[in-house]
Amino acid sequence: MQINLPPGTSLTSNIGGNASTTLNDGSHHLVSAGSAPSPSVGAAIGSGGSPSATIAAGGNDNGGKLTVVAGSSPGAAGVVSQVTFNIAGAAAPKAVMLTDGAAANSADAIHLYVSATAAGSFTISNQTALTASHTYVVYYDVQW
Repeated sequence: MQINLPPGTSLTSNIGGNASTTLNDGSHHLVSAGSAPSPSVGAAIGSGGSPSATIAAGGNDNGGKLTVVAGSSPGAAGVVSQVTFNIAGAAAPKAVMLTDGAAANSADAIHLYVSATAAGSFTISNQTALTASHTYVVYYDVQW
């Protein structure tokens, strides 16, 4: 199916709930909108201090920026965060891609991977222990 948009127009599809998708004529970009998913603080983030996991403004079920602050006593490698979708899908996503917000050779690089997916969530884990009270950033992109 091909849709041709006249200059200066866009096509928006309201998916339901708090989600929508927009295609703009000139940019050829598919733009998603909606409420942010809810990240949890996993065991690898640890305890003590102020451990946290937050999605930045503008993030939604299709993509965004997750910021994790390790506790003063981080756990060993394991679950960093389970991200629960604002609106669950009919099935698990086809793929969830992660991009570490740090340079590959930086001390901030924590070797993240998606350890589980489900219709309502995905889980991010790490291969190496986090540094106490340190802030980490990961970008996620969900393909349904």
